[in-house]
Amino acid sequence: MEDKRRFYRILINFDVKYAIINKATSKDISQGGICIITDKPLDKEAELTLIFTLPDEVGRRIKTFGRVVWCREIDESNYEAGLEFWDMEDTFVDTIRKFVDKNKHINQEIPVQQNTTAG
Repeated sequence: MEDKRRFYRILINFDVKYAIINKATSKDISQGGICIITDKPLDKEAELTLIFTLPDEVGRRIKTFGRVVWCREIDESNYEAGLEFWDMEDTFVDTIRKFVDKNKHINQEIPVQQNTTAG
């Protein structure tokens, strides 16, 4: 059978991590972490890739990693999980810090903007 691949491949074995994109809603955020509401329980210490845009930072997508510190059931179909950010770019830390400082006088839910950007 003729190989119709465009590029040459080699046989090699190494570890590959992958993620399935799930959606969650934020409950609160600080420069150190985020609390999310999700429809699936998350394992403690699980490492997740997080992608989000802060409400007043339209178009500035933050992509970082989070480690699940805790997760609890809040009703029969929702879970609340606390995630600690890690390996975050300094510019993203600064963006979140400024966002929290700017909005801490409100200390209530900020309306969620629909994010039309796929993962």
